[in-house]
Amino acid sequence: MARNHHRRSGREHQSPPSSPLLYWIISALIVIGTSCLLYVLFPAQKSAHDGYQSGQPLVPATRLLAERGAGDHSWRDSETAAAAAVATAEEKASRCHFCSQPMYMKNAFNQIGLQVQNQDRALAQMAEELSRNRNFRSVALMGPPGVGKTMTATALIKSFPWPENVRTYSWNSKGSGKDDVSKFRKLREFMHDLSGCGMNLHIIDDLTVDNADMVPIYNEMILRRESEGTKDKGTASEKVIVVYIFNLKPKDLKNPLKYLQKLSPDTTSVAFRCFEPKDLKSCLENELKAANYKLSEEAEIKVLEGAQQNLAVSGCKSLKALVQQLGEPVTSN
Repeated sequence: MARNHHRRSGREHQSPPSSPLLYWIISALIVIGTSCLLYVLFPAQKSAHDGYQSGQPLVPATRLLAERGAGDHSWRDSETAAAAAVATAEEKASRCHFCSQPMYMKNAFNQIGLQVQNQDRALAQMAEELSRNRNFRSVALMGPPGVGKTMTATALIKSFPWPENVRTYSWNSKGSGKDDVSKFRKLREFMHDLSGCGMNLHIIDDLTVDNADMVPIYNEMILRRESEGTKDKGTASEKVIVVYIFNLKPKDLKNPLKYLQKLSPDTTSVAFRCFEPKDLKSCLENELKAANYKLSEEAEIKVLEGAQQNLAVSGCKSLKALVQQLGEPVTSN
């Protein structure tokens, strides 16, 4: 009896069970109220978060504080300090993701192959070399003018995820410098601009076989920096891709060992094959598409004949001038 009375007394002191539906309604109201309160208290936090989600530049914490006014010390308040801390953290997270994102070379070269015609073997070799897992990668594109070397480099630049890390230099152009000393001085500026965010891409174009000995010199400059570092940055760990572009004359193609022996062992030679008359047709189709031009049947024959006369010297480069001379723009109705 005493035991049963004790059990009944215990049950009498228990609160009656609440309705499950009412419990979830109250919980939901609490969550919504808390979210609204945080939205009002931390507007800068929401702004920074929305900028991160949309991919737009984040507002740095220093700017958030500056907007409060130079003489306003309200940033010491927990509200502003928390908002600035959130903005700074998300800014760092966004940049970290940007810098550490991978570059899928084979995918990039699949797209490049849609623009550069009839050089599948060279593009495959180039993609393989640049996909190697090491900080320094270097290739030398060899071939006669007009076979797609510079076009390949241009397409690579367009697909490069870090465009602010791209540097280009035309070695033998009129404004490149009077001598090799001034030219290497310019390349040394590239060294100072190397970034630790992502990868760096250096394109050195308009080289001839007489300039082959500059390749090991520039490679050594980069590799020495990687191993020893510099006084201002300490040990360098930047990732660098260097693409050298050599225009070869017909006589140079007969004895390739003459210039290949001057290249650095850290640089892989990629041979772009010489074009044949049958290759001009596909080059012409690409040129018409890029320029948005059209040719009559008679004009197309003249263009192909004119380009074939200069095929050994300029490859497909002469097509552009011939298309503009004998073709007409495509007008939309």
